[in-house]
Amino acid sequence: MKFMNFFQYCLAACLLQTIFGTKQAARQYWKKFMNFMEEKGFERTHAEPCLLKRIDNNCTVVICVYVDDCLLTGDRKAIDAAIKDIGSGFEKRRLGPIEEFIGCSLVELPDGNKKLIQPDMIKKIEKEFGESIIEVKGNKVPMENELTVERPTEEDPVISPDDQKVYRSAVGMLLYLVKHSRPDLSNSVRELSKDRGVLIKPDKDQGVIAYCDSDFAGDKGNRRSITGFLIHLFGVPISWKSKQQGGVTLSSSEAEYYAISEVSMELKFLKMVMEFLDIEPGRPMKVFVDNIVGEIHLANNASSGSRTKHINTRLHFVRELTQGDDKIIDIELVRTEEHQSDTFTKNTLNDIIPSGD
Repeated sequence: MKFMNFFQYCLAACLLQTIFGTKQAARQYWKKFMNFMEEKGFERTHAEPCLLKRIDNNCTVVICVYVDDCLLTGDRKAIDAAIKDIGSGFEKRRLGPIEEFIGCSLVELPDGNKKLIQPDMIKKIEKEFGESIIEVKGNKVPMENELTVERPTEEDPVISPDDQKVYRSAVGMLLYLVKHSRPDLSNSVRELSKDRGVLIKPDKDQGVIAYCDSDFAGDKGNRRSITGFLIHLFGVPISWKSKQQGGVTLSSSEAEYYAISEVSMELKFLKMVMEFLDIEPGRPMKVFVDNIVGEIHLANNASSGSRTKHINTRLHFVRELTQGDDKIIDIELVRTEEHQSDTFTKNTLNDIIPSGD
């Protein structure tokens, strides 16, 4: 950092706010680091600007950058060379094989598989709210079936500002779990659990598989539908979403098709990242749905009627990805009881969610 020209005779300056921790500081560091890495022969993907790759003498190293933390994978020689290069321009600390990254812990299981958990966040939630729910009866699923949260009316009493703060804090902590290690909480964000996480059990024969679903007019307040999807890569869940749709849909098929367009955008992004990493995503990538009459017909047929004209943009986008010899997505039917994204749009019965780890 340096003073501007008209400050050249100043001995000191008063900061109006701290330099460290601001968005501008992180941005300036990121630009400097990325320019440095490009000078060292690394290339970036346009799909994900924090993902770097370098190939040298048939040795590959891939780096995922999160502010000033770097996660490296690839050939051992390439990793060592990359760490040496980083050390030539920045102070560094080599932490060894990954055990923890951005608040997530990677635990190796006795059978050789791995499990992604967030014990520190779980402990923080338990410390913060444990006493208030100690007598609450436990559930096998995050939220009871058919239970919904409705918006209060003007006649309902308003909770105190302190209680509102506690509520926002609890939801924020649980949403952090959802983002990194607890996809099963996406639709409910409710239950406190210590031992569950994402089981990392790769299966290289599976490729990219997505499950997509919607809950038509699921929000009783504004009657907007809910989109939910789950994407697996080599048998491991890597992307998921549970989100209220941007507008009111007029039929269950339209709501489902809205959800398909959302997962299609994510799959297109995933394809770009995989191609950058020289990983073949497989063609076509499979999207499983449980409504063969609705979304499969809309995606695979070029006709457009009065009920679908208003969603033509999404129709054309999905059809472009699902038709032709070079299609990248194939939409297939799956039985509702085997639909893995069902819990992302509605509260399910106990026997639908496996007890798993």
